[in-house]
Amino acid sequence: LYIEKRSSQGYLKNDNDSIGKVVSDTYYAVSGDVSKTPIKIAGGTYSRALKNAFSIGTVGYYKAKSIDLPKGHGGVHQPDEKLNIDGFLEAIKVLICMIIELDAYLNS
Repeated sequence: LYIEKRSSQGYLKNDNDSIGKVVSDTYYAVSGDVSKTPIKIAGGTYSRALKNAFSIGTVGYYKAKSIDLPKGHGGVHQPDEKLNIDGFLEAIKVLICMIIELDAYLNS
């Protein structure tokens, strides 16, 4: 799972930002894996246009098992792109928990 934070002024990497902390803490709580920092990358087509948006990945890699395909198949953004269903469902779970936690934080 990766997290990206952007603002209208550009890409932000402030891990101590309170909203960023809620997002990261929720990831840690759901995944149970505090040994890895969520990856922050410059992806996220729509988050680039929104102030303080987060781009969240589509696979919980700590749950995803490798999918064996022949070389040249299943690549990202290809017609036969692969996606591990268990990892995808885990990412949905993480995203739902993040929305709930952010709602509670922003309305407290």
